[in-house]
Amino acid sequence: MKTSRQRVLEYVQAHYPVTAADLSQALRMTEANARHHLAILQGLGLIQPAGQRHPREKGRPSRLFMPSEKSLGDNLDQLAAALLEMVKEQGDASNLDFTLQALAVRIAQPNFSMVAHQDNRSRSLTHRLTNAVQRLNQLHYQARWEAWRGAPRLILGHCPYAAIIDQHPELCRMDAYLLEDLVQAHAQQTSKLTADSKGALHCIFRIEEGQKQRSM
Repeated sequence: MKTSRQRVLEYVQAHYPVTAADLSQALRMTEANARHHLAILQGLGLIQPAGQRHPREKGRPSRLFMPSEKSLGDNLDQLAAALLEMVKEQGDASNLDFTLQALAVRIAQPNFSMVAHQDNRSRSLTHRLTNAVQRLNQLHYQARWEAWRGAPRLILGHCPYAAIIDQHPELCRMDAYLLEDLVQAHAQQTSKLTADSKGALHCIFRIEEGQKQRSM
């Protein structure tokens, strides 16, 4: 059975732009309840403001809402999968590896600067790891690093490519190249989507100073 909030979201998606009064009439709930659900859905990023509806006579305008892009969804995972298939079909394994490395560099540093790149290499591993975590979290990896026996580990708490990773495991290799570009050290994946004690999935990469990885 659908919750009231699910019904509100579905109504907004089907009939936008809508007001709390529209929801109240269509779903048989009070306007106060409708506003409550709208506020929560907006906080979750599932709907967004769409201007105001002015009354025909005197009175306060009503706020209008519409679905967000997040709520409506997209085809980015299908697009990414199709592009990867095209790359694989047009070349051999070495060509794919080169493409993955090039993608990793572009993702790591969209505004590449050789001076900044060289400056990063001169910093301590701890500093590079800290900076890497900041960039990875901008990319939605939910990353952190921790000291470990022999070498630090970078832990990725979220896979941004979860929708297509089963069909394209080579993206794990791209992640390794991404980490190497950010940290300027060898990255070796030691765990892939493994559950922790709380059941949350994560990937782990061992980070070692030395020659950068060229294959996995």
